[in-house]
Amino acid sequence: MKIINPSVMLEDEIDGQAILKKLERIGRTCYKSEGNIKEDSAEKFVKNIMNRNHMSVIEHESISVRIICDRGVTHEIVRHRIASYSQESTRYCNYSNDKFGNELTFIKPCFFDEGSEGYEIWKKSMQNIENEYMKLIEVDATPQEARSILPNSIKTELVMTMNLREWRHFFLLRCDKAAHPQMRQVANLILNLFKANIPIIFDDIEPYGTKVWEIVNKSYYFHEYAEQQGLANSAKEMKERIYDGNTNIDDLIKYVFYGQNQEIADSCVLTKPCSDLTDDDFDKAMTVFLNAVCEFK
Repeated sequence: MKIINPSVMLEDEIDGQAILKKLERIGRTCYKSEGNIKEDSAEKFVKNIMNRNHMSVIEHESISVRIICDRGVTHEIVRHRIASYSQESTRYCNYSNDKFGNELTFIKPCFFDEGSEGYEIWKKSMQNIENEYMKLIEVDATPQEARSILPNSIKTELVMTMNLREWRHFFLLRCDKAAHPQMRQVANLILNLFKANIPIIFDDIEPYGTKVWEIVNKSYYFHEYAEQQGLANSAKEMKERIYDGNTNIDDLIKYVFYGQNQEIADSCVLTKPCSDLTDDDFDKAMTVFLNAVCEFK
């Protein structure tokens, strides 16, 4: 029996600047402004169309990703309909064969600490399943018959292809606090790959679990909170600075949380994951954030 962590890899060699230039050429068709294309105009153009929610333009680019995870996660992934999938088949893969190491491979659950009572119960269950799977193969069960006892934790490999707009939809759902922990773990891995390779398109999406994720995202979408606290002007200023296309959100976050504002830099909320924030912690951080963002230059 083998236990591994989930992993992801890009199937495409991505040139982020080339993608932006392609999207600019396509998007300018709508305005017949091809004459305005310059060597450095693509990034600004794509940012502007996204600010206007003109997302149909980014549908013209698709990316394929290879994912190694458990079958419980892929059951959720394949619910995304505007996509293409190719997946390792337990009907045809005989895991007693040499090419599979004559063993089953399972994905380590992220919610059990190794050595904990829960982890040991899970590990023992996986070992029992491997033993029984091999026994079924020995008594001439076919792989598609023996697979009936395989659990959600069994390792599988999936290649999925989606356009950039659908990838955004995927991340907004699957990187969220409400997502299943293992689904979110995989989605965060993919998002980090995309953010490292493709400028602009995914800059406004942050994986849940980062120290500032919950505060920043809630402050984007819940401006009524600021109004209730008498901070309407701060919320308006923040929104304008984030979406005017001239402020880099990464610079904004670094400034507010780690830079010149010592009140937040010293705040206890930065020393714990967002899932551990109390209501008082969140109220304090939100108030200071909305005020501090107005100081950003």
